Amino acid sequence: MRNIWTILFAIIGIGVLFVSCSTQSPSSTENRSDYAVSTNHCEWLFECYKDIGTIKVGSNRADLLKKFFQSGGLSTRGTAGFQYRKCPYICMDVEFQVPESAGNEISEDKIIKISEPYVALAPAD
Repeated sequence: MRNIWTILFAIIGIGVLFVSCSTQSPSSTENRSDYAVSTNHCEWLFECYKDIGTIKVGSNRADLLKKFFQSGGLSTRGTAGFQYRKCPYICMDVEFQVPESAGNEISEDKIIKISEPYVALAPAD
């Protein structure tokens, strides 16, 4: 139940952020250089979101680790949290299909479930 609420709030939060970035316009009293910086941040965030979207169910752990690193906290080979390399506050929770034979290469574990990206402070180890 907690995961459903986390995902729901993440989707709503990211949606609100993108809408506010896309509808923002400088007022006559606003400093235009502040607006330019804000727009650049929004564009960067949108590019990150598109980059993160390339990781999908069916991708393997090696693909994920090119863009994310495993976060601290509790994890198993089958389930773990990951942080985006370009901004460690952007996180995702991932479940993998672990082969029955323990000798298989970990980098080939297939993603079977992946959360929407969410913003969070890094968990303590």
